[in-house]
Amino acid sequence: IFSKVKLSIDAEQFNYDTGSEYKRVAPSIELILNEHNLRSKKESKITASYIALQRQFIITFPESHSVEYFGILGYSFSNNRTINPYSFKLDLEGVEKLNMEFNYTYELNQKKRINARFYGGKILYGEFYRHNLQMSAWNGNMDYSFSEKSFARSEVDGTLSNQIFIREGGLKHKTNITSSNLLTSLSLDYNLTKSLKIYAEAGTNGNEFAYGTGLQYNTSGLTIYIPMYTENGLFNGEDFLDGIRLGVSTKIDLSVLGL
Repeated sequence: IFSKVKLSIDAEQFNYDTGSEYKRVAPSIELILNEHNLRSKKESKITASYIALQRQFIITFPESHSVEYFGILGYSFSNNRTINPYSFKLDLEGVEKLNMEFNYTYELNQKKRINARFYGGKILYGEFYRHNLQMSAWNGNMDYSFSEKSFARSEVDGTLSNQIFIREGGLKHKTNITSSNLLTSLSLDYNLTKSLKIYAEAGTNGNEFAYGTGLQYNTSGLTIYIPMYTENGLFNGEDFLDGIRLGVSTKIDLSVLGL
């Protein structure tokens, strides 16, 4: 049934604010289903993980801490064919939060392509769930399970808080739109050059609507998103650094940066 079974455990402990630290342990299992054709570029995968997260506030007296647990069951399918590859991912957090993501690349020619990402999320127990769906891409402060590598996990504003992760709605500009029920979004990008793309995106929670366009520049593990127009109007350059958002890969070519 399975071509590969992978067992792993991730454990880490870091400070994330002055006088605050966290400990995170996450065992997981990954089951890759067999394909009948060994040359097939299709892959089906079942994953299950469990996260135990403890946050300690070591400057308080007496010292205080909080513990949260997250169980995540997921299924993903990808077809990494040369022309028009696509992937699908579905995951359930506990029995409360359902996420679905579909990615598709349409090849216009050998150099030009359009990438599409569709997201749909559902809180199965409505307002009783503690972590609402977010329309904007996450920053470190939104990453409640501490699953991403963030430079500013405790900051809600400032340059470092603009580091984002394409999770849930994934819109590159900041919105205050959340949902305790249902949220959907669609993002498209088109490569103008090898490093420069233009993107368009939109999403709704059923009551509110957000949309935007902008430029995306990729270089040596760093992605820079520059908004041009959003539901709030034309980006006029005010608070420029606050409007720009950053995506950071875990692999950065330091030689390109002159380091």
